[in-house]
Amino acid sequence: MEPNKIDGWLKRLPLTFQCLDTGGLYLLDDGFTFLVWLGRMLPPELVNNILGVSLANFPDLSKILLRECDNELSRNFMKILRYLREKDPSYHQLSLVVRQGEQPREGYLLLSNLVEDQMAGTSSYVDWIQQIHRQTQS
Repeated sequence: MEPNKIDGWLKRLPLTFQCLDTGGLYLLDDGFTFLVWLGRMLPPELVNNILGVSLANFPDLSKILLRECDNELSRNFMKILRYLREKDPSYHQLSLVVRQGEQPREGYLLLSNLVEDQMAGTSSYVDWIQQIHRQTQS
């Protein structure tokens, strides 16, 4: 995969849980960490090809070390990670893997970063921005 093609593969999504498909694999870059989120309906053979582990035999995803495996999917995934790291060489992002429903890690690592979601009776980011806008207009 060529670097100019990688940008075409990367798609920015709103930071809401509704944008995450249970059959998908997503990469969240917060500037310090790459979080690889695995939807619970993601085919096990896809996970095995990309991560090189079987989820049935490897229940503790916090111990997964991302490495390039001998297949095209894994090579492309690792190229994407290298490309993103090269875009900001000032910091080498750690890579963590979390599976949908894996609590409390999913809540701490992913859900807390979905700033456009409304959490526990608080305002969402969009609501907050609209409130600030209204306050500055009056």
